Amino acid sequence: MTSWDNKQSKQYEKQARATVSNAHLTLSLSQDLTGARLTDLLWDAYSAAFIDGEGSIQPGRVRAFNTYPLILFILKDLYGGKVYSRKLKANQKPQFEWCAYGVDFVYCLQRILPHLVEKKKQALIALEMLEYPSGTVKFKELKSALTKAKNNRYE
Repeated sequence: MTSWDNKQSKQYEKQARATVSNAHLTLSLSQDLTGARLTDLLWDAYSAAFIDGEGSIQPGRVRAFNTYPLILFILKDLYGGKVYSRKLKANQKPQFEWCAYGVDFVYCLQRILPHLVEKKKQALIALEMLEYPSGTVKFKELKSALTKAKNNRYE
């Protein structure tokens, strides 16, 4: 997996910024009761839904995948992180990945947490894991709980 730094990447990044910027201009006067801009809440809700369906929450990182990179560049613009391209076989569509680590990971999860459905428990566990060193018993218990939350089966 490599960081995607070519001309097409720059075009998608510019388009993502324009998309976010236009949405903010369109709804810039809208506010909810807490004073947060409505556009921020809408982007957070949209991002949560996208990550619920196309993402992954792991200890210290959140990722999302798609064959169309625009939404991934929007996530990058909103929460930080990086967009990568994946090398695939010649007959496959290119696949892209957005990944946020460290402070970007925390910032993203804190903003989308109220809107997560499928991965809310995973996000809560992953955030709690940050409070414990990786070799501790508590960290290992939380890692096991995270794995169990990811393997939840619906019948």
